[in-house]
Amino acid sequence: MRFLRFVARLFGWLLTPIVASAASFFGAAGGAMIAGSISNPMTGLITSAVSALIAAVVVTWFWLQWLRRRPEVRHVLGVDETGAPEAFIPEIEEAPNTSGEPAGRREGDAG
Repeated sequence: MRFLRFVARLFGWLLTPIVASAASFFGAAGGAMIAGSISNPMTGLITSAVSALIAAVVVTWFWLQWLRRRPEVRHVLGVDETGAPEAFIPEIEEAPNTSGEPAGRREGDAG
């Protein structure tokens, strides 16, 4: 069971880059179909690359917007709002007060 949970988390962590890669592939394929009617090969190649970039950015933006609105999906996939794995997000803790002074006011503070 732990192995299946690990595989599901790994899949969730890789899902955002897979979505972006698939979008860029389909964008490039669409751009190549458009580029077939262009007589200059360099212009056709640029058309394909630009359409891949546009498709990847748009689909990734929609994917991240969907992740931000669906906390249950984020929980299942083990990612945060940005699609980053939760396991690699560092916890920010406040440093303990070792100076012996009360918290909030320190020597040299104005006030």
